[in-house]
Amino acid sequence: MSMTIATLVFGLLLLAKGLTMLLFRSETALTRGKALLRNRRVDTVLHLIASTWFLWVVLNLGQADFGDYKMLLFAVFGAVAVGACLYVPDFLGVRALCAIYMLLSWELLGAAFGHYEVPARIFMVAPLYLGLIFALYFAAAPYRVRDLMEWFAARPKAGLVTGGLFSAYGTWLLLVPVLFY
Repeated sequence: MSMTIATLVFGLLLLAKGLTMLLFRSETALTRGKALLRNRRVDTVLHLIASTWFLWVVLNLGQADFGDYKMLLFAVFGAVAVGACLYVPDFLGVRALCAIYMLLSWELLGAAFGHYEVPARIFMVAPLYLGLIFALYFAAAPYRVRDLMEWFAARPKAGLVTGGLFSAYGTWLLLVPVLFY
């Protein structure tokens, strides 16, 4: 993946997140969002996507990355994925989204790696790392997503400002490749 495509993909994701926060700020949206956090079907689909992507990465490990043990690692992580789906169903979708974000960040950061001659890459890389901090936190404490949703519902201006910032930065990232690359 090229750095231009990586920046555009991340910009579109931020813009979509920002517009979602701007457009869906009602009490009904909060109720549906909280219900979505414990929707078994959605959780299972997201977990299946995250697990499949991760297991694909494990199957493509090189010699230097424990490649000699990739089948053993595949079996162990596959069993962990099935066990998580069966025995830890609470907020499984939040954990799966965090894993998907981490895997996507790995791809996007890989596209920017080594392009030190383009200082504007920091516009994409810095928020990705900030998002990784949040993904690690929410993967460890997924119930905090529900608390965050309630916090935004109690403070409508905070949701408006945050959604506006996400939208503005996503739009900026869509312009970065045109202006700097």
